[in-house]
Amino acid sequence: MRSNDSKYIEFVSSELQLGLQLPSLQINAYQEDTVLKPWINDFRYSGKSSLLPLPNSDCYEPWKMDKNMVVSHLIQQNLGMIELPRKYCRLYFSTLRGCERVECWFWHVPEQGDEKICMAILKTYININESSLLQRSVQIFMNYYREVTPGVHFDSQVLNDLLISLIKCCLLKEVFQLLNVAVMIKMLPAVDVFLKVFEHVASMNIRDAVPSLIDIFCKLFDAGMVFELEHFNCIIKFLHQLQVSSQEINVILNMKSRFQAKQFKKNWLCDLNLAIAEIQVQYEFLETNFRTNPTKYIVLNQFVILFFSVVADFISLKP
Repeated sequence: MRSNDSKYIEFVSSELQLGLQLPSLQINAYQEDTVLKPWINDFRYSGKSSLLPLPNSDCYEPWKMDKNMVVSHLIQQNLGMIELPRKYCRLYFSTLRGCERVECWFWHVPEQGDEKICMAILKTYININESSLLQRSVQIFMNYYREVTPGVHFDSQVLNDLLISLIKCCLLKEVFQLLNVAVMIKMLPAVDVFLKVFEHVASMNIRDAVPSLIDIFCKLFDAGMVFELEHFNCIIKFLHQLQVSSQEINVILNMKSRFQAKQFKKNWLCDLNLAIAEIQVQYEFLETNFRTNPTKYIVLNQFVILFFSVVADFISLKP
């Protein structure tokens, strides 16, 4: 019992001496090489408390851990939760560093039919939101869908989320790569997400990206992306903000004119369908009344045939 008390007294006394200056030691040149220097590695001479931090206590400063190590550990935990077939390279898919083998025997691209696994990998990378993993996501997406047609497990929200994450990380090259593949497989992102690319380019004043961005815009328009008039006005506003050439703005204006022509024809066809329905009702009424008058009946039928012939020719015309 006495020995334990003496150890405790020694420990407390050492703690009380943390802030005191150590007495000077008289050491000659020969002794300096042989005498131990406990204050180099001993916590009692380091000026720091040896006590462990208590839970929910501000009395002691907690240990300062390397933030990067903590983040890497959490990322690795999330990556380790991805379920992969044995033939898939776990270094490539389930580690932050990736596979560094010159020649790897395992697969770096999901197999055809494993679209569900591909989507799960992309979702995990997007949730982690680390630049190197986002870049790897684009490579996986591109390599997979260059060979495979999108199936039932394709998730358009994954495409939109990946684009937004790339934009936030300023990975514009990968954004363009992903959009080009999306056009190729005819799986288009949401219009609002695409407009964020224009917004990012304008806010960062990246004028060199404008030609590629306009080219992708034209591809998306031709592929069937549904724009509204306000979207064109928004894009033109961003281009004016970038102070691009009038030639580049004219490309958007021409696309806007095409859109307006299509909208006009669409609205006109809607009105025409209503008119045709009304004519059919009136025709049935007149046909019943004119059956007793052969001349009027023949004239009515000729008029109806001529009318529908003109309508068919008009509809076949391109705007």
